[in-house]
Amino acid sequence: MENHLKEKRDEHVMHLWKPFHFEVKTGFDYRLDHPVHNFFYYLVRILFHPFLYLFNWIVFGLKIEGRKQLRALHGSGAVSICNHVHPMDCTFLDFAFLPRRAYYLTLESNFRIPIARHLIRFLGGVPLPGKLRCVVEMFDEMGKAARKGCLVQIYPEGVLKPYSDSLQPFRDGAFHFAVKQNLPVLPAIVTYRKPRGLWRLYKKDPCLTLSLLEPLYPNQDLNKKDATADLMARCIGVMEEKQKAHTSTNR
Repeated sequence: MENHLKEKRDEHVMHLWKPFHFEVKTGFDYRLDHPVHNFFYYLVRILFHPFLYLFNWIVFGLKIEGRKQLRALHGSGAVSICNHVHPMDCTFLDFAFLPRRAYYLTLESNFRIPIARHLIRFLGGVPLPGKLRCVVEMFDEMGKAARKGCLVQIYPEGVLKPYSDSLQPFRDGAFHFAVKQNLPVLPAIVTYRKPRGLWRLYKKDPCLTLSLLEPLYPNQDLNKKDATADLMARCIGVMEEKQKAHTSTNR
């Protein structure tokens, strides 16, 4: 699994200034689940989210569909997956997941970015360690979070490719984790719309739609390796189907 999680710099389209040193060590507090942090976590979401949602709606034309799929989880924790096509798409997901708590697996190097590293950490960002023993520990902690009803967001493409109109090759870490923990996977996909109305006056890029899709469950009749491959294939299938359907209706 370590090979799936190592950062490969030539794969990443966007590179930000990262002057600080940060490295995950054994015993790192991934969940920040103490009462004081929980209080401020939800307080910040309540106070800050309306302004951020308005920003995303005005600037990106954000539209969210399929929030009813959260109810289909019946309060269970889950692994969420999404295509990674915009630097802000984790905020899109956070709006869609309200009021559920979510953790977002992200590159360890993102915790070296000035100012943003603190916001990433405070609002649920979880660094992907470079050392195998820390990777195992991190996934154990995310399993505990999911069993408490939290969502664990993993980008299976492992690379940010802005406004890509097709899925990038998936890595199997998210699906291996879901099978091992016997968790449902909640697929989501960002698709594009032609700017209409007022957006036509100032937007060159497409407007964005985030769609939550029906949760998919591991096939318990298969061994772990086959169940992982089966779950990944089914998720790719429903995401590609939604992507094609949305593209055909928004040309």
